Amino acid sequence: MHPPRFVCLLPIFAVLVVSAASARTLSIVEAPGLGAPARHGMEKFEASVRARGWDIQNATSVADVSGDGIVFVGLATAIESWPFAPKLAHPLDTPEALATKKFLFKGKPALLFAGSDDRAVMYALLEASESIAAADSND
Repeated sequence: MHPPRFVCLLPIFAVLVVSAASARTLSIVEAPGLGAPARHGMEKFEASVRARGWDIQNATSVADVSGDGIVFVGLATAIESWPFAPKLAHPLDTPEALATKKFLFKGKPALLFAGSDDRAVMYALLEASESIAAADSND
């Protein structure tokens, strides 16, 4: 039996909650081609981050990121072309398959949300949004 996905994702989002005391800008880089479901997830995610007191910088490329934390979002097929993105443990080759990875990008905390399709990206972002909203600011 696997633990609920929410429990598995909590350590990843500690980056946002714990860093909130000193860092205030989150850069978000989206891979091209995200559809309506993924956009919906992104809107909810951004609202949760803003509710924690963070500003959002929507970067058009990795060269434009200037935030204290960075989030990369995209379909698995698109992020495979990003040389800086961490490799996924398993291919996202089934409908609604998703992956999240915590890593450092240029010395800053970063999160990667990848999905096999737009619904998977939406689910990853909605879970992240719920985790951020539910997390204690002292965590």
